[in-house]
Amino acid sequence: MAGAAPRRERCHAPSWKWLRALPAVDPARPRAAAPRFVFWKGGCAAVKQLRLNAYAKINLTLDVLGDRPDGYHDIETVLHTVELHDTIILRENGEGISIRCASPDVPPERQNIVHRAANLLQETFQVPRGVEIELSKQIPVAAGLGGGSSDAAATLLGLAQMWKLRLDDRQLMDLGGKIGSDVPFFLIGGAALAMGRGERVRMLRPLPT
Repeated sequence: MAGAAPRRERCHAPSWKWLRALPAVDPARPRAAAPRFVFWKGGCAAVKQLRLNAYAKINLTLDVLGDRPDGYHDIETVLHTVELHDTIILRENGEGISIRCASPDVPPERQNIVHRAANLLQETFQVPRGVEIELSKQIPVAAGLGGGSSDAAATLLGLAQMWKLRLDDRQLMDLGGKIGSDVPFFLIGGAALAMGRGERVRMLRPLPT
């Protein structure tokens, strides 16, 4: 009907017991360890390696405000990272991008959001180097905890550091928004209000642990 107010649906937030079981991440905690060099036997070559944690999230509130022309929904949601995390190891490796993951639920290579993140960064900034990405999954796949988006965000942050791209926050957020709606939030972590399709993020004070 013309002039009708946008549809607004309230979704139930997860229980606080679930939040306590997975304490919130301190946003001041570094997401990535400093790169370390591994020297192959003989001392002739060095491989730069970076290990990162990619934290899960929960939605404390979720309001669906209406449909968008691009097929998504306009939402407002309060997100919070939790201690549950995947582990990602980045290793310099030739010119291509390869992914190693033991989980059968993770999409292979080019279908994987982590591969898309690495490929977007490589193509956007014409990086001539490649990377091997080792992904150890602890966050359940397709469980609403943002595991794939968090893995992609950690990969963006890690490769920007490894490849010395010196990107500012705006550049990272723009790249994240091209990969997935939740990725910009995971580039920051902690607590935030996400709006639009989820790509507009306003930081909030994290809950006490």
